[in-house]
Amino acid sequence: MILTNTDNRAEYRREFKLAQVTLDGTGTYEAYVLTDEHWNGWSIPYFTRETADKWLTDQNALEQTEGMKQSYYDAARDAYVTYSDIDPDAENPDQQINGAVDFQDESGNPLHLYCINGWYWCWFE
Repeated sequence: MILTNTDNRAEYRREFKLAQVTLDGTGTYEAYVLTDEHWNGWSIPYFTRETADKWLTDQNALEQTEGMKQSYYDAARDAYVTYSDIDPDAENPDQQINGAVDFQDESGNPLHLYCINGWYWCWFE
């Protein structure tokens, strides 16, 4: 399926497929995955808010178990904030801001999606 960024510029027309993705097999999540681009061989997923919230709940349970800094949704920025430093005592943990991107599907229906560390974490199908 082709999704177009809502400003309708040609360079923002991208081909996606619906797929189940995971990080290290810790849970699976439905995502719109780019078919024409990967990051170092890994998938680049975009999630609906509902799916991103499910991922956030699962991720925070894992982060709490491992003593890591908690990811969260920042409503003021409409973004998911994640941390990648596995050392909870690190002075400057690696913070990622994952804001929303607005697309339209081929029928003109709006899609408000979040690419959570798509060019940073190892998502796979």
